[in-house]
Amino acid sequence: MTIKDDLPNAEAYYDRGNAFRDLLSDHVQAIANYTQAIELNPNYKEAYYKRGNCHSELRGYQSAIDDYTKAIEIDPNDAITYNERGICRKVLKDYHGAMDDYNKAIEIEQSYNSAYINRGNVKADLQDYQGAMNDYNKAIEIKPNDANAYHDRGMTKSDLQDYQGAIDDCKKAISLDGSNPKFYMDIAGVYELIGNQTEVLKNLNKAILVDTNCADAYMNRALYHRHHKNYQEAQKDCERALSLKPEMVYIVLFNEEDIFKYGKFERVYNFPGIGSIELQGMLYIDAYLSPNKQEESDAFVLVDAKKVSYFFIRKIYKKPIYNKTFLKFEFTVAKCVFYLNAYVFRKKIKPITSE
Repeated sequence: MTIKDDLPNAEAYYDRGNAFRDLLSDHVQAIANYTQAIELNPNYKEAYYKRGNCHSELRGYQSAIDDYTKAIEIDPNDAITYNERGICRKVLKDYHGAMDDYNKAIEIEQSYNSAYINRGNVKADLQDYQGAMNDYNKAIEIKPNDANAYHDRGMTKSDLQDYQGAIDDCKKAISLDGSNPKFYMDIAGVYELIGNQTEVLKNLNKAILVDTNCADAYMNRALYHRHHKNYQEAQKDCERALSLKPEMVYIVLFNEEDIFKYGKFERVYNFPGIGSIELQGMLYIDAYLSPNKQEESDAFVLVDAKKVSYFFIRKIYKKPIYNKTFLKFEFTVAKCVFYLNAYVFRKKIKPITSE
């Protein structure tokens, strides 16, 4: 049957939008059809909601919020729409707006376990860890087999330094959903915090086993290998990660001799879909000039990418510090700036920005 461009009513455009979204994963065409439905019926709440979902999938979070807001104006008692708007607000770091939406969703539907989980995540971001724990506990009470609730509670227990509790919750999440690579990566992060390197590698391997196309899992394992000076394995995993997700540019230092040279270095890397990326930096390693201070020296890398800074700290000539906070780090960027200082803990670092 031929799909006509001029459909008879709003419902026909809405249905075709659903077909593009659900069957073809074509969110752009879905948005176009939902828009046609809305033009024919400006009070078509479901079309606003579905169009908001598509905008969210395409990371157009503000457009999604606008559509969810319109849907709420039409039907102010839909808990699901409040929850979805809260998710988008959280991504945009409007934590209090997200909290308001989750509160409203729970007020409308007190057994809405996903809203409790999402509100718990916002509380955790705001460092209200006990409040987050209360929400995760409530979500588990409502739905005892929700893997995400156990996982997120485990991450909060880790923030509270209850590492065994975190491991137990992550294991429970994995027992309920063993196909989610994130669960394995995050339990690996907890094992890293307690120094159990065997379990770190074991779980990173499992993350890749359950999803051989998970770029983050390969990059986390690359960082693990880099930490243990298995440079060839690290490079293979890093290249695999970039082949799967070229829009993500990761900085991994594989060869000490390439980096720890006194003076200036400059390189250009090419990544598919991005083009040339200039990596420039100046090394100030006072330890070379004063060997007796070498044991005190730490290297500091600041990467400014679109005004977002990430840190990776390691010892010079000594076992690296595996930065727990940034077990993995990623950014999309056309230009990066490196800055290394041998006395990061002893000197004030001047801000470095992209040109």
